[in-house]
Amino acid sequence: MANYIDAQRTTFSKEEELRFRKLFNQWAASISGYNRNNLGNELKIVEVYNSPIYRCSITTQYDHRELNMKYKRVNGKVCPPRTIERASQIDRWGMFPLPTIYTNIDKSYYVSGSEYITNCPTCSGAGRVNCSKCGGKGKITHEIVKERICSACKGYGYTYITKHRKEQQKVLDTDGKYRFRYVDKEYSEKVTCQACGGNRKFTDITYRDEPCFECRQSGKVTCSQCYGDGKMIHYWQLTKHQYCQSFTEYRFPSVISYEDAQKMESLVERPNYAWENIETLRSDNGRFSNENLIGKPLIGKIIAKFPSKVEHNLNTAVCFSDIKVEMRSARTVVYQVDGEQYSCMVLIGDEWKLLTINSPISKKVNSLKESVNEYCRKHQYGKAWALLQEVNKYPQAGSKEAQMQQELEERMAMMTKFGANIALVLYTLGLSPLLYLLYGPYKFYAFWSSWLMDKFDLSAGHLMLFTIIAIMFVTIKFVIPNIPESAHRVASPSKRFLYGFKIGTFSYIFLALAAALLSYFGILQVATSAAMLVLKIVIFIVMLVMFLLSGIFKIFS
Repeated sequence: MANYIDAQRTTFSKEEELRFRKLFNQWAASISGYNRNNLGNELKIVEVYNSPIYRCSITTQYDHRELNMKYKRVNGKVCPPRTIERASQIDRWGMFPLPTIYTNIDKSYYVSGSEYITNCPTCSGAGRVNCSKCGGKGKITHEIVKERICSACKGYGYTYITKHRKEQQKVLDTDGKYRFRYVDKEYSEKVTCQACGGNRKFTDITYRDEPCFECRQSGKVTCSQCYGDGKMIHYWQLTKHQYCQSFTEYRFPSVISYEDAQKMESLVERPNYAWENIETLRSDNGRFSNENLIGKPLIGKIIAKFPSKVEHNLNTAVCFSDIKVEMRSARTVVYQVDGEQYSCMVLIGDEWKLLTINSPISKKVNSLKESVNEYCRKHQYGKAWALLQEVNKYPQAGSKEAQMQQELEERMAMMTKFGANIALVLYTLGLSPLLYLLYGPYKFYAFWSSWLMDKFDLSAGHLMLFTIIAIMFVTIKFVIPNIPESAHRVASPSKRFLYGFKIGTFSYIFLALAAALLSYFGILQVATSAAMLVLKIVIFIVMLVMFLLSGIFKIFS
């Protein structure tokens, strides 16, 4: 029987203390962004405990057996005399021995003596069943839907009715004077068609019967279970499923807080350091008596949890269970840095491994994270992003911080693009009159392109509009999406806006000068003429399609 240790106070020898401080220095130096590489030499050791880590695991072998009724075709077979009439007569656990080793098997077995011939449960002995296609009618009914135009409104959905109203009329009397009189006037009023209710057409539904070729109009088909025999062999089948399940629990010393112990569970398996097996308990039915737990005050509570994890039900037998207790030698060190107290664990072996959750580095990272969240609450995203740059240098920063940095960079990039778009709008309003003067009164284009402008009826306004559209398209499509990432990663929003405004300014001026140069050589006129021609063709096609659709609509209505 092993002696279980919780935490016994001890001390480091001089050699062990030097080894611990060196290990701590190596760990601090491996943290990117942390500049105190000699932290192991600076810390003050307060207490040292001999505190092994225990790992307790339970593995249980199960055997699950179920009885199911099955049917199979007679196919000319003759059943032996029936010896089993009820499921209670079948000894499911006595048919096969329980496994004595860990195994995983799925098999089904026929129970001899249980088969007998009976009517097919699907067709009740008839050998034939209703056809699934026609539902046993022998014919299939099809619905035929036809639409006809309402004859009352001729498909318009409305009719006109004649109404009368009194109107005042001025007439000349025999004495040469004018007087007024009321006369009846007829007028037409458009009303919804009473025959079709405004639907313009009627829907006539008729039904037509067609013979079912699946059952040859008989309504019956051969039973797919017994293939027309009407009889089947009924028998019992035993299904056996053998499997095992495992559960693992850790026990850390009481000087380590519960929260830190939970985080250390994922770290304790990483170092390549073998566990020492100190005790194994076996139970043939998965139930451990209290005698098994005497003398294990430290891990007895863990072992006591395991029987509740073992399944016990009617169809499942617990073959055996093994509880295995393993240990890793470790020291818990309570140390002090800058007046704050922390703790860590050292796995003792040929090679020491340091496990630390709560440390001066984690405290600094947590403080930085709180500052980031505070800046985000104040909508100071630039400052939050600048601080996240420092946070993500530490391994303690997780995927949440990396995702937050990416989201902030996307938000900051919007300010840069906003500045570029504002520059486009302002320079469009400011330089458009200059482009109009350049293309119009100053005639800054090749002499040979005059006939082209006359042929396509191009004006200075057309050239200016085409130039503005081209500049907008090129800038939005190619320039703004390719703004360097360094422009987004600036903490100050005003600097990001100004950088984007500068990009928009340079791109607009460069493209405007390029358009003027293309106009001087006549290339702009050719491109504008081609665009006008394509636009006219598109408009013609759209009008033609609309005309054809309206004609088709009138034909069918």
